[in-house]
Amino acid sequence: MLVYGQNAPENSLRWNYTRGAISGLLGSLIGETWHNFYENWKLLLRQYEQPNTVKELYNFSKATVNLENFKRSMGTRMQFAFASGGIDWALRLAAFRAVNHGWQRTWGTFEYGFLRKVPGTMFISLLTAPIGIPFEVARMAYYADKTFPKELQKGYTSFFNALWRIPFEEGPYYFFKNSFPLFARNFFQTLTLFYSFDWMKDKDNNQSIKNTSFLF
Repeated sequence: MLVYGQNAPENSLRWNYTRGAISGLLGSLIGETWHNFYENWKLLLRQYEQPNTVKELYNFSKATVNLENFKRSMGTRMQFAFASGGIDWALRLAAFRAVNHGWQRTWGTFEYGFLRKVPGTMFISLLTAPIGIPFEVARMAYYADKTFPKELQKGYTSFFNALWRIPFEEGPYYFFKNSFPLFARNFFQTLTLFYSFDWMKDKDNNQSIKNTSFLF
């Protein structure tokens, strides 16, 4: 039995983190796979013409995924997807729901719930914005390292290798040096994405309640 002041099971921190990790991992895995495919697609277009038929499209897509560069970069992209989706996005959603769940809905009056969620959403957006920055910096450092002359390379072997070594070799501050653009992007991502989704979800639920009451 749920008692007053106790969180409903669907609003527990553990469950919100779990569903944040599920959606974050799924979205990150799909997104990274698509970006990898698209980047290698563009590489092939430098040497071949754009496919015009279904058969040509199939063969071109098959050639894209068979590129050595596509296969080699998939590992790094999947590592980043697991870190970003399973940690960054999961914590963002868990924190957002921890602050904004449980608001009482009004009935037959002005819906002011979307206004009172603004301060909490802004606070959580600021609080969670730094979480994903180390992942982005580690990925950029890994790719950038390969473009340097041999004598200047750090020798990162993977995304996770760079993520592990940077705090010890460069210092933890390295992750956040000149990172304001990433901080601002993460802030507005959380603010706009979660808030707009929550607003549309509330509107849909209210409309469903009205339709049900009309039927009865």
